[in-house]
Amino acid sequence: PICDWPSGIPLRASTLTASMRLNFVTATAESDIDQTKGGTMNLSGMKIKSKFFLLIFIFSVFFGIYGAWSFQTLNKLKVNGPLYAEIVQNKDLVADTLPPPLYLVESYLVSFQLFNADDKSTQDKLIDRMKTIKHEYEVRHAYWSNANLDAELNGKLLKDAHDPALNFYRIAFDELIPSVQSGDKNAASLAMGKLSASYQLHREAIDKAVEIANKRIASNETYASEAEKWAGIVQLAIFLASLGLGVAAALFIMRTIIDPIEKSVDIARSIAAGNLSQPITAQGKSETGQLLAALDEMQSSLSSVVMTVRQGSATLASSCAEIASGSTDLSSRTENQASALEQTAASMEELGSTVKFNADN
Repeated sequence: PICDWPSGIPLRASTLTASMRLNFVTATAESDIDQTKGGTMNLSGMKIKSKFFLLIFIFSVFFGIYGAWSFQTLNKLKVNGPLYAEIVQNKDLVADTLPPPLYLVESYLVSFQLFNADDKSTQDKLIDRMKTIKHEYEVRHAYWSNANLDAELNGKLLKDAHDPALNFYRIAFDELIPSVQSGDKNAASLAMGKLSASYQLHREAIDKAVEIANKRIASNETYASEAEKWAGIVQLAIFLASLGLGVAAALFIMRTIIDPIEKSVDIARSIAAGNLSQPITAQGKSETGQLLAALDEMQSSLSSVVMTVRQGSATLASSCAEIASGSTDLSSRTENQASALEQTAASMEELGSTVKFNADN
């Protein structure tokens, strides 16, 4: 049976690679996503394509959550937003309830109180209050001097309003307080007239400074509102472009990985079916390129094995034919020898019969 190989049936690689086919296809198995274990998705059983889609989905969801949170935060913190409005409201509340240190309105009020005070203890308290107010004014003036205000506002607040304020405090401490302490009403009245004049100059400058500041606030709010609107549009465009490019890049990378793997699976199946002549092109030094190169080497090795087996089978068949031919020749010679022996036996029998006849006669 070994020698009688059916010449009409070609020797197939599947007879040599059955176990290898099983192992390779199992290693690159395309298991469905629904393989679950204990109610939890088994990621190791998912296709690579499904894993990529899952990764893209997770990336998109969290990127969307981040974008929504960013827009919500910016909307809350923007100019004229909820938090900004609350800050402005609190500042307005403080400004409406407390006299501003840089404005002499409280100092002017204390001057009138001091002018009308008769007992020394009240006068001392008002004098201490005037000193405190003057110190607060100086602190705030020093602060705004280092605030880098524009030229117009700087001139009104730190020059036009400050000079009358200095004159106001000079008159208050050098003329009004001594005259009140000495009980000189005429000198005190004269000092109050000078204080009123300085206060009016100071107030006019303050009103101009407030007007300039309000215009700046309105202009800045308008600019900030427009800038915030365009920034929001640009941010949304960047967010959508980043998300789109990220998904597109992930899909492109996925195809560069999936396509060679799917090609490798098709090649492996074709080799398992016995096709050892298909062209295999391996490009690059990536893992997928190395996989295709390994398949090409495996196909070449299997082709060599098949050729060797075929050549061995042919040699074996030729030897079997030679043995069969020798057996036929041996059988023919044996038959000839048997025929000769039969003839010899017949001759011997005839000779024996003759001898016996002669002996009897």
